[in-house]
Amino acid sequence: MKSKPVDDDHMLSNPVQRFHQTLIDVVPPDQLVNAASWKEEFLKHKSLTGDDRRTFAETMFTQLDDLGLLKNKRVYIGPGRDGSSDDKLPIDMKFAPISTRVAFNKTWKDQGYRKTTFGLFEDIDSDQWMIIEEQAPVDAIVDLRSLGDEFKRAKPLKIIVIIHPECENPAGLREADENPVALLALNPDFVFFEEQDQDFFE
Repeated sequence: MKSKPVDDDHMLSNPVQRFHQTLIDVVPPDQLVNAASWKEEFLKHKSLTGDDRRTFAETMFTQLDDLGLLKNKRVYIGPGRDGSSDDKLPIDMKFAPISTRVAFNKTWKDQGYRKTTFGLFEDIDSDQWMIIEEQAPVDAIVDLRSLGDEFKRAKPLKIIVIIHPECENPAGLREADENPVALLALNPDFVFFEEQDQDFFE
């Protein structure tokens, strides 16, 4: 059943629209036979390290600029983002975040969905996007106020969280010298406060 498109493409700049198409095209058509879905194949073919990571994250935030938004927002990538199917991946984008918490439905958790999180740190190697979570459980929460020495105890300016099926052989999520953080407990009161103004809905 066709659903409502998740964003108005007419508001997106040509570079952002082209970028969405390149993300769709990264999965070869012959990988989508036998009922395989794009969302299950995407991370097997798309590297998210180095310049590829930077381009991915910055273009996603450029989409928010195109939409006139400067607040937390969930967007989607994939062929289903036009409302034609459920073959899409949610991307949560947060400004000045205190945690990696995301909203999710029970089906995603039951299906073993994971999340991979990248953060922009202004005082680490000149505005570098660094991995914070690598295929963590979708209900995992990292307290971004308590990051360790590998992040110079800095808090990210913004984060991008990819919610996705588990991928056994990703093309590239982290550099050899990167170490995603261990899960750190949050005070539930702070989680509640942060999430009140989020626009993360299915």
